[in-house]
Amino acid sequence: MGNGGKTVSVLTNGIVYYYAHLDSVTSEIKKGDEINKGTFIGTVGNSGNAKGTHPHLHFSMYEKRSGYTRGTIDPWQYLKDSLDGGELMVIEPDQVVDKVEGTITRGDLSIDDILKNKDNSELISIGSQGEGVEEIQKILDKEGYDLGEDGIDGIYGPFTMSAVKKFQKDNGLNLIDGIVGIETSIEFSKH
Repeated sequence: MGNGGKTVSVLTNGIVYYYAHLDSVTSEIKKGDEINKGTFIGTVGNSGNAKGTHPHLHFSMYEKRSGYTRGTIDPWQYLKDSLDGGELMVIEPDQVVDKVEGTITRGDLSIDDILKNKDNSELISIGSQGEGVEEIQKILDKEGYDLGEDGIDGIYGPFTMSAVKKFQKDNGLNLIDGIVGIETSIEFSKH
């Protein structure tokens, strides 16, 4: 397993479609199989050098004859026409932030735990759950942030992440990423 972790590469008409950081690759496809639109290839993950980040899909296109580094193709022109009217969020380059060095803790981690660590070695974000997440949700709820229909449930989902981003922005934090690290924990401890 290389930097991309669990990967699938599909070659069609001289273009390689590369899917990386998968959690699993289906056993239903084998080398040489024809892959069509809608074919299930695997599940989103964070394998390879993405370990510790949010589950995501790294998707690239490149010309087979030129290779991955020299022959990359901007996939947007191919992807934009395939969207079926779904809502798409485009992140402008100046909104992209560097990955925070640390591990997203899936189990219970509190604001006090992060403050005691005095660093970003352990973080609370999507996938985290427990009393620490519930503590964050209670603060957000008390401050009037929308937690969606699930409300205070101890599960860090998309509504909680959105509320944390708004909290970070409203409190003038440097990094508005929806991840609860040391800076956000310090601000939460004031509320």
